[in-house]
Amino acid sequence: MDSKKRLYWNSCSFLDSDSIVDEYSDLSKIFSTYHHDITKSERSYKASIGGSSNESIFRRTMIECFKNKFDFVLVAWSHPERYFITDWTCELDYDKLKADADSLYFPTKWDATHMYGYQSQIPHELNDVVKSTNILKLEPKGTDDTIFYTISLHNFFKQKGIPHLFLNMGKLDSNVLWARESWLNEIDPKNYLSLNDTDSILQKMQFSFVEYYLGLDNRSLIKDVEINKLNFLGKLDKSETKKIYTKDDSGHLSDIGYMEISKIIYNHIINNNLI
Repeated sequence: MDSKKRLYWNSCSFLDSDSIVDEYSDLSKIFSTYHHDITKSERSYKASIGGSSNESIFRRTMIECFKNKFDFVLVAWSHPERYFITDWTCELDYDKLKADADSLYFPTKWDATHMYGYQSQIPHELNDVVKSTNILKLEPKGTDDTIFYTISLHNFFKQKGIPHLFLNMGKLDSNVLWARESWLNEIDPKNYLSLNDTDSILQKMQFSFVEYYLGLDNRSLIKDVEINKLNFLGKLDKSETKKIYTKDDSGHLSDIGYMEISKIIYNHIINNNLI
């Protein structure tokens, strides 16, 4: 049995990679290798699913960490404007809803029935599965909700005695964060990651790793609103322009980017005695 700690991490596609704890990652020094089966109690677990909204990340993290034992939890928030409910006209089958609630809660593999009655994908073209699109959370609600999710999970983890760390892959609204600064003081800054360990909780929640890495590659952040205007993610630039930390215009990390952010996370955990 691997004697290393068991990591749980959840995000959208930005940390949807087992390289977070592979043999080249600094995090592999303290965390066990990843397994796709959450019942493998000695192995780390990746809950990340591409396209996830912050609400779906929050819900899944809360339930899976309530049901299972982990030594450390890493939550990377996505773009706050991503929607959660995909079709406001759908009529729920409450027998199916009860069956889902009484089972293992959520599947670990994406499919059309994932989180019955709900969907977490970013807006995209109409198809046979998604009957309605262009549903976005407008600010200040997207960022305001993410603040609530963070405070709720932070207090849940403290009550459960689970070491944890939040970071932003997406970009939260700085004006909303400033307006809610008194609420943010409920969050311990050591449990939020930015590049500067002495940043206030407000500064840390204003920081976006995707924006940072795109900037290093001389690219600008494209949020879901802009992706929606382009109508389809596949139309984004996929040219062979040299990129170091990111591999596309929406800021998904390259192998080098994953190694770099894993090192930043590892150093923060060690320097702040989080585990």
